[in-house]
Formats: sequence, structure tokens, C-alpha cells
Amino acid sequence: MSSQQVDDEGDYYESLPVDVKRAIQGLRGLQAAQVGIRKELQKEVLKLERKYAQSLQALYGRRKQVISGQIGISKEEIILGEVQSMKEDADYQNLPALS
Repeated sequence: MSSQQVDDEGDYYESLPVDVKRAIQGLRGLQAAQVGIRKELQKEVLKLERKYAQSLQALYGRRKQVISGQIGISKEEIILGEVQSMKEDADYQNLPALS
């Protein structure tokens, strides 16, 4: 943006009626409030991410062990997987029962 454009914008603002300037300032105030709320939201999101990070790490660790063959999958985990498959696919057929 050139200095001429900045000057033109400043001159333009100064030429506006007071009620329009008030409206502009009010909108700037609303924008500032929105920015403040978004900052608070991001702080809360970060807190939640930190709160659940440890649980997720444990889950990812177990998943890694299953994938690498270090441990087997539990019956409960299989059931949870089948429940999820049934939710996503109406044609899903349950696996034969484990003995």
C-alpha cells in the first residue's frame, strides 16, 4: 500500500459523517471483542488437548503394540470395532463369535 493510498484512506475517513464514523468504530469494537473471545477459545482448546493427551498417548501406544504384533487385540476392542462398523455400514455382517 502506497503512502498516497494511506493518505487517501485517512482523508476519506475524515470526510465521513460522525454517525458513520461511530458505526465504523462500533464495528471495530465488535471485531475486537470477537478476537478476544477467539483467544479465550484457543486457550480452552489447548487446555482440553493437554487434558486428553496422556490418554491418547496410552491408546496410541497400545495400537502400536497391536500393529507390531507385540500384543493381541482384546475381545472388547473387537466388539467396539464391530459396533462402529455397524454404525457406518448397514450391510456389515458380524464376525463369527470368539471361543
